[in-house]
Amino acid sequence: MSYTYETSTSSLKSTSTSSGTSLGETTTTDSLTITVAIETSTPDDSEGLAGTLGGEALAVGDDTFTFGSITAEADGDGYVSEIDGSVTMTAAAEASGDDVLYVSADTFAATSDGTEASFTYTEDSSSTSQTTTDSTATVSSTTTLSAFNIESSETETELSTSTGSTDPDWTFDTVEETDLDGNLAILEFDAQAYGDETYVSADGFVLAVEDELSLSAGYVDIAIA
Repeated sequence: MSYTYETSTSSLKSTSTSSGTSLGETTTTDSLTITVAIETSTPDDSEGLAGTLGGEALAVGDDTFTFGSITAEADGDGYVSEIDGSVTMTAAAEASGDDVLYVSADTFAATSDGTEASFTYTEDSSSTSQTTTDSTATVSSTTTLSAFNIESSETETELSTSTGSTDPDWTFDTVEETDLDGNLAILEFDAQAYGDETYVSADGFVLAVEDELSLSAGYVDIAIA
């Protein structure tokens, strides 16, 4: 009989500044949210280990940019099956006057029932800047996943597993410092599985509409038995 429990912690840091320029007053707001989840289960009769990572980014405005990156790796050596992965979604937009401005970015990661241990770490950040003539906004979300199953064995085996990065690189700052020009949507995948029985599937969608919006969305399914 298996059991599962989950704990999570979150923190929010928010700053707001206002300054005067030759073009008028500029107001900037930044925020950061961190969420950590740990889930464990007793071993059951299920075979293999499976995980899913994905997300979406949407930017609406005169000039827009969305970027998505999903990486995943599954590996099994007969005693341990492990999945490590990361997904990042970023959206940025600029608009003039009263034109519509909207950005959103979400990421997620999940594992199959019966997974003995999994760890997810999510960072969500956002920044907005507004003057009397135009507005800009940027959001970014990154989720990392590490999960594993341990097969029983009569032979004692030294085991070392990774818990994944708890300090993922931010594309947030890079996008914020780039002047947007036009409408662009990008999505990239890198998923690999090693073992006797493996499965990898990726699906995605990108859309850019001139002077209106950018959209990047996708997910990766990965499994090892």
